[in-house]
Amino acid sequence: MKLIKAALVVGCACVGGTTSLMAQEFTGAEVFIGGLIEDGTGFSEVTDIYGASVELSFGRFGIQGDVSNRNFEIGDNIPSWGLHGIYAATDELKLGLHYGEETWSGQRYSNIGAELAWDRGPWGLEAWVTRDSGIDVDWLSVVSAAKATYSFNEAFSLHGKIAFSGGDNNTRYYGVGGSWQHDSGLFVRLDAGHFDYSRRNKSVDVYALRVGYEFGNGVSFNHRNSNESLSGYGN
Repeated sequence: MKLIKAALVVGCACVGGTTSLMAQEFTGAEVFIGGLIEDGTGFSEVTDIYGASVELSFGRFGIQGDVSNRNFEIGDNIPSWGLHGIYAATDELKLGLHYGEETWSGQRYSNIGAELAWDRGPWGLEAWVTRDSGIDVDWLSVVSAAKATYSFNEAFSLHGKIAFSGGDNNTRYYGVGGSWQHDSGLFVRLDAGHFDYSRRNKSVDVYALRVGYEFGNGVSFNHRNSNESLSGYGN
């Protein structure tokens, strides 16, 4: 994982170094607000989230930055940021390396990993592997996930997502959702999914709504903080 982080830093530095050789181009941006309900046996929790992303390209290379903040009903306020180094291998396939940090109850955590986004015709696929580790606390978990999308037209699409985490957070998630997008850039996404917390012997149903706006061509990747990588949260 140190190699991945080093490669991301070097890759971003290389992208930055190309500014004198090629024109910087604004690819797109996204802003959103949303909410999620976790409904388990004997309890229910509501979480709201808001965030933004922006992407710049330099030929086949690119940089995407993310910021978000989540507010849990129990009182936790969790800010996060992330950076993606992107390479467009073909017109249909983008590869990325990611690094980000978030803060839970005053304790900082980092997530680092690799990702890809592929689109061909009505089909789309996004897959990623991230390593979540504690900076201020002893914690380690690895998340592997994939999301497939089918677009009926430019406005409506359906998607399915599966995610697994091991280590200190032994959790499984699977869910489905749908999106509507207006020509103006306005979009609405709905998700329904299910968590299995095997270490806690607990299962939770998850329902999420996200409303946002895309500028330009939007961004290549979703946020990669731990909640976004694992659960629905409108992604």
